[in-house]
Amino acid sequence: MEGKRRLSDNRTHGLDKKFKGEPLDNELRRNINLQKLDFDLPVQCSVNHSTNDVYGCLQCGKFFQGRDQQSPAFKHSIASRTDNLPHNMFVNLVTRKFYWLPRNVKVDIEGIGLLTQLQCCIKPSFSKDMIETFPQLCHDTIDKEEYINGFIGINGNNHSSLKTDHISVILLLMAHINPIRDYFLLYQGKYGQTFELFEIVSLIMKKLWSPTILRPHVSSSKLVDHLMIKYDSVLLKGGVVYNPRTVLLWLINKLTQPSADTLKVFKQACQGQLIQLIDKNTTKQIPFWNLTLNLPRSSYFKDGRNVNDLLQIKLEKLVRAKFYSNSENGDDSVTYQIERLPKYLIIYFNRYDSNMSNTTKELFPIRNRNQTIVEFSTQMELPKSASDTKLQYLYRLQSNIVSQVKANSDNSKDDMNQWKIQLLNKNTNEWYEIHDIKCNKIDPELMFLKETYLQVWEKTY
Repeated sequence: MEGKRRLSDNRTHGLDKKFKGEPLDNELRRNINLQKLDFDLPVQCSVNHSTNDVYGCLQCGKFFQGRDQQSPAFKHSIASRTDNLPHNMFVNLVTRKFYWLPRNVKVDIEGIGLLTQLQCCIKPSFSKDMIETFPQLCHDTIDKEEYINGFIGINGNNHSSLKTDHISVILLLMAHINPIRDYFLLYQGKYGQTFELFEIVSLIMKKLWSPTILRPHVSSSKLVDHLMIKYDSVLLKGGVVYNPRTVLLWLINKLTQPSADTLKVFKQACQGQLIQLIDKNTTKQIPFWNLTLNLPRSSYFKDGRNVNDLLQIKLEKLVRAKFYSNSENGDDSVTYQIERLPKYLIIYFNRYDSNMSNTTKELFPIRNRNQTIVEFSTQMELPKSASDTKLQYLYRLQSNIVSQVKANSDNSKDDMNQWKIQLLNKNTNEWYEIHDIKCNKIDPELMFLKETYLQVWEKTY
């Protein structure tokens, strides 16, 4: 009984006094190997695969269940005594509390800056005042490398056999729509296992915007695992094309299901309304999450042709021709007019679906995509509605998803898409392009030269 009492006593052997308010001593330093840590991995015991009461060993980075004498974590701390370095410091990956095993001592982290930072790396927390300063220059915990929070890549290397960049660009796009971003950053967690998708997306957004992270990128592994297990890999089956727009609409639909408040945030930020003109006497109101623009049909690259031969068209001309006119547009049998524009206008350029007119194109949709270049600046004026064209709204480009196509050396197979996102840093008026974990500054005047696929425009007045 006495041994059991000491096992759970936080004051055993005076370790609370040893750690409280004091800098890290040699013993504590020897128990933490930052290079081995990765808190983006799915929280699961490496021994019995349990997801309950899981702790991370700060020496080797592996996850283990429990703290009692029969638990994998306890046994790991004992077995590690034969190693050159001790494995005694553990952190609960839900409560973020630290423990010294095998003595089962809770560590008071007051005054220990590194442990406080590790808590933020596991699950960041934010205040409204913090968010108002974003984005800002930060330094990662391991190498002190500079990064701008919100402008970091998403790593999918734990699923190297799966294509996930179409998901990553949408997570970044949503994380840069301010009302949606703020809602997820300030979300404190109330759904738990009943709606795990919401919890996972919220945590990814928090890590994207965290000023305290281990490395200047985050991982989508937990989300990918969840999609494979709970949703039968719905967003990982490319079909014709791995489509970021499909990801966006699917996530909006799923994330807004558990709460009327969540749906309200998305609607107030991104939902506009169209009027469908069926005939002279019949109209129908249609809410929309994005405006779809069909590009002019153009011929495709032939041997000896270059980018200067591609058809070019101005974005504003496309929008006004389709949504501010009473005449039929192209092959459409009805006309759609703008009735209400949202604060954040999402525009989708249909490069694939409209071109599926024969067997060859269906087999090679990427190779035979519509490559029309859409010309745009970073600002755009649009009439308030089709019935009120005098009042102009000014929109500023916020996000731009582009496709970079890699030719397939096997002519019997289609080419391959690489999805990238270009994002505006409003604090510096600089643009960055993100692909996987790479983030580079770009020239905004040259952005239109790439194949634009999906854009977000913020209404400034």
